[in-house]
Amino acid sequence: MGKLGRKAFYRLERPCVNGTLCAEAAVDPEHPGLSLFLERPDGTQLDLVMVEGDSEGGPVTHGHGIHAYLYGDTRSDDWTRKYLYTEDELRIGMKEEEDS
Repeated sequence: MGKLGRKAFYRLERPCVNGTLCAEAAVDPEHPGLSLFLERPDGTQLDLVMVEGDSEGGPVTHGHGIHAYLYGDTRSDDWTRKYLYTEDELRIGMKEEEDS
């Protein structure tokens, strides 16, 4: 279990026909994110998706947006596609605060 200044649950598991789908929180406070992977019955872990945002008060590495990294080649540890959800895209539908 990871630790980010307090004890909390950082892993979710869901059995499926191919093994267990797992989601884990990244433990590096500079790179807050979630990792989704498949843990096969033989114990092998296959990365599926990693999602990261910028940490509060930390360096801006994702332009205040969120990056999603897709691991489309299960034979490799390298991501194959990257998508950036921009800050503007993440604010769609949010009500603007009125000036007082």
